[in-house]
Amino acid sequence: MTFLEQQIINFLVTVVLGLAMGAIFDFYYILRHFLRPRKVFIHIGDLFIWLFMIGLVFVTLVYINWGEVRFYVFLGIALGTLIYYLIFSKYIKIIYKYLIKMVLKILYIVKSIILFPFKLMARGLLYLVGIISIFLMWLTKPLRRVIGNSRVFIKLKHLKAAVGRLIISLKKFDPFKRI
Repeated sequence: MTFLEQQIINFLVTVVLGLAMGAIFDFYYILRHFLRPRKVFIHIGDLFIWLFMIGLVFVTLVYINWGEVRFYVFLGIALGTLIYYLIFSKYIKIIYKYLIKMVLKILYIVKSIILFPFKLMARGLLYLVGIISIFLMWLTKPLRRVIGNSRVFIKLKHLKAAVGRLIISLKKFDPFKRI
């Protein structure tokens, strides 16, 4: 293979690299739209996506031409990205949205399947606690009736009411009120 043919192949590979970079950026954009992270996480995500892109370009350049950076490399990446955004972007975004929605639905179903036994167990425990509390209320009904009719309890009720009235009167009292 001649030197010119190798450079043409390298140029086409960089165009494909530009197409791939555009697709990755669109995926990141759509994913960020669905997750709605805070601003700090957006900046961290942007940093990682750029580091990933730099690594992808570096590995590709090392693989195709031993890391030589020439003008056609920049031109190919820019041309591939431009072609992607002009022709493929809106269709790929629709596909990404559909795929992410499907993955989120699958994750929701998996979460529901995993949590179902725990929810069932919690409902059973609440039902059991309710039955035990009703039984204890029934069991202690005569004792509560005796305690409720005792003189000490009636005096405590009157004392509680008197303290409540005192607190209400103190709330109404304003020492800084002008006369």
